[in-house]
Amino acid sequence: MVSRSGTRSRARLLLSAVAFTAAAALLQGCDGSNLFEGEVTEEGPELTMVVPNSVVAGEEFDVDITATAPRGIKFIDVQVTGGATLSIRDDDFDGEELGFLSVPVTASSGLGAVTVHAFVEDMNGRRSSTVTRTITVTTGTTGGGDGS
Repeated sequence: MVSRSGTRSRARLLLSAVAFTAAAALLQGCDGSNLFEGEVTEEGPELTMVVPNSVVAGEEFDVDITATAPRGIKFIDVQVTGGATLSIRDDDFDGEELGFLSVPVTASSGLGAVTVHAFVEDMNGRRSSTVTRTITVTTGTTGGGDGS
């Protein structure tokens, strides 16, 4: 006489064997030829930023940003911290693929650096990597001529 636990064990073993055989048959039929067919995924949004290496305290400088997004630009986000504080989200791009943004910033005195962080988001909600730049703030001197 076979116990119930023995019957259950055999049933599980049979079920496992059927599942294994089915998986082996499926894998054997997949040669991977369709893995690279179809449309190639396009590039996500990208951003480049140009800032000066250093500025004199109290001096105004521009943060120049160029953004590209094959699916169209939704917005460009810029955060400035440290020796200046500013937060801008410009969304006037109407889905354009290429956008330019120039943000004027004034460096305050007393802190040694201004840090700028920026990213772009496309119309599908994909974001670029955040680009970060640090600008050294120096104390400037005026004059120094011959006194005339």
